[in-house]
Amino acid sequence: MRKSIISLFLFPCFLLWPPVGGLQAQPLQLAPDAPDRYVVQKGDTLWAISGRYLQSPWRWPELWGMNKEQIKNPHLIYPGDVLVLDRRGSAPRLSKEMETVKLSPQVRVESSTREAIPTIPASAIRPFLAKPLVVDLQALHGAPRIVAMQEGRVIASAGDLLSVAGLPQDQGLLWDIYELGDALKDPGTGETLGHEAVHLGTGRIVRHEPLATVVEVVDSNQEILLGARLVKAVEMPYVNFVPKAPQRRITGFVISTYGGSTEAGPTAVVAINKGKRDGLEPGDVLRVRAGQGRATVERGRSAEAAPDQNIGLIMVFRTFDRVSYAMVMQANRQVAPLDTIENP
Repeated sequence: MRKSIISLFLFPCFLLWPPVGGLQAQPLQLAPDAPDRYVVQKGDTLWAISGRYLQSPWRWPELWGMNKEQIKNPHLIYPGDVLVLDRRGSAPRLSKEMETVKLSPQVRVESSTREAIPTIPASAIRPFLAKPLVVDLQALHGAPRIVAMQEGRVIASAGDLLSVAGLPQDQGLLWDIYELGDALKDPGTGETLGHEAVHLGTGRIVRHEPLATVVEVVDSNQEILLGARLVKAVEMPYVNFVPKAPQRRITGFVISTYGGSTEAGPTAVVAINKGKRDGLEPGDVLRVRAGQGRATVERGRSAEAAPDQNIGLIMVFRTFDRVSYAMVMQANRQVAPLDTIENP
């Protein structure tokens, strides 16, 4: 058996994704303690490993020498893989150490149970991938609604039965239950970008009756009230992606923090006023600065709350036409609505 170092990507430099407006013209800066060799561990995330190697983790594609197609369909890293850093040449490169094994004629069975490490913890964003989050107002108003509850109740939870009007018989048994949340407005123009749909729980059809459909609440994470709407439950698989800088120049705002809190720290989710029409994609990393909403120092806080302070980094994981959701990856203080976002 002999070992050889095989680069993951063998594409010439002219195929690499070009930087945006010179934002990445500076040479890659390795982290001071970047390891020459690292064994990927179970529980690692791509973002955490990026931080081991780079001062700017969003430049991970450059460290691997990825082109645009490879960013869309990334090669995956698994627990047990050995990463090797090559510091020679004009730019550092990372590759995966692989074993070359001389095979004899025999049937070989390899396990496929290994799961590639996620970019960010899958458990933290999976609920956001399966739910609409942003809905069209007319569409939600036209959706099936709860018209009655058992024993005359006005609040329901897991195990309770609901009567739902307008529920079709041919679109499956599982339905998500929502109420209309706040309007998401652009702080600069005042334009309504969409409405947040607040997920209350999940229901399963028990039986169809002439005037309504009986639905059992399978699970609930908030109180379910009369008038709440039902939307067909859709299971969306977790799709891996790589951290990267946006292809276009982005400037905008944080417009809400998910879950009703006024501020968000690391691993929390925020909504921003930029989306697919602005060129944002899952994996795009943005810098957050204290914005116009913090033009004056807040009472009881120090001068470090002054405007334009660099707060941290967020990573987009789901995009709609005019709104995106992102996870707070790094923050030296809480992220809040009206903080500004820009290319890292």
